[in-house]
Amino acid sequence: MKQDEKLKRQAEKYVKKHSKDKKEPGKISFPYVIILIICVLAIGGSSAYMYKMYSKRGKAVKTYESMQTEVNDNNKDNKDVKKEPEKEYDIPEKNLDFAKLKEENPDIYAWIYIPETNVDYPLVQHPTNDTYYLMHNLDGSYGYPACLYTEKANAKDFSDKNTVIYGHDMQDGSMFKTLHKFEDRAFFDANEFIYVYTENTTYVYKVYAAYKYSNIHLLNGIDTSTNENFLSYIRDSINTANVTGFVRNDISFDENSKLITLSTCQGYVSEQRYLVQGVLVQQ
Repeated sequence: MKQDEKLKRQAEKYVKKHSKDKKEPGKISFPYVIILIICVLAIGGSSAYMYKMYSKRGKAVKTYESMQTEVNDNNKDNKDVKKEPEKEYDIPEKNLDFAKLKEENPDIYAWIYIPETNVDYPLVQHPTNDTYYLMHNLDGSYGYPACLYTEKANAKDFSDKNTVIYGHDMQDGSMFKTLHKFEDRAFFDANEFIYVYTENTTYVYKVYAAYKYSNIHLLNGIDTSTNENFLSYIRDSINTANVTGFVRNDISFDENSKLITLSTCQGYVSEQRYLVQGVLVQQ
């Protein structure tokens, strides 16, 4: 019995001692309040930023959709539509008014279209900053989906040996996302052409390869300045495509060939790009 009373007194003493450190019910310490306020502000700021970015993205998407509707309204009487003479390859008609497009953004200089994909967009080139349109929309706002663009190293008349066009691999299917449809052999075989429209002419490119490649800068990292180097690059690209993608073998090349390369991300693999390449067959 005495032992039980002793244990009871020890327990009461322990409880009394440690109860002094306990906070009053409902009382919150000042540091805790500060931390809570900081967390709330951080969450609120993050939410506001995300809302702003998604609002910009929504506006940019609507701008593209409006332009596409205008361009593809083939029943509209538009005097600026170019009527191509009879040529070997049929050209899908577009109601392109470049004066009006330049009102939207003066850096617009061409329009690219690939049948059976979502690629149906204006092309831009910034006069001073090669990476500007990587993260800027047509209206100058920062963020996605940005634009399809070329760099200053490429002439706007597509006269270079290789014109490289960049665009994001957007998860909503926009921009260059649907280039990945060429990863399907049946799609690759059935879809041969890329069309680029300018104020003066329409360029028709025949797709000769679609494949995974390294993230090397194609214009600065590969020397194609001589005919020998250029043809060597074409051979190397075909060899790579035979391993990591598909190749169309019924196309011949020479030192006068003009290529177009469409470059986008390969999922989340930062050291790779997915390329779709064509050779000029008509203009």
